[in-house]
Amino acid sequence: MWTVITTDLFNEWLEQQDESTQEKVLAALVVLQQQGPSLGRPLVDTVYDSKFTNMKELRVQHRGKPLRAFFAFDPLR
Repeated sequence: MWTVITTDLFNEWLEQQDESTQEKVLAALVVLQQQGPSLGRPLVDTVYDSKFTNMKELRVQHRGKPLRAFFAFDPLR
C-alpha cells in the first residue's frame, strides 16, 4: 500500500465537487494508493516537458469530461 498525500488546494477543490464527482476521484485515489508507480493508462499518464521530475497526471472520466490532477512520486521512495 502506498501513501497518497494531497494538498490543501486539492482538498478544497474536492470538497466543492458534487458527491458523484467526489466518489469517482476518491475511487481513483484508492487505486493509486493500491498500485503506486505500477499504475498506468488509462488512469495515470506521464506529463512531458514538466519542470518537475517524474510528473504524472491522474485522469478520471466523469460525465463525459476528463478530470485531471497532477502528482509526482517521491524520488526517495
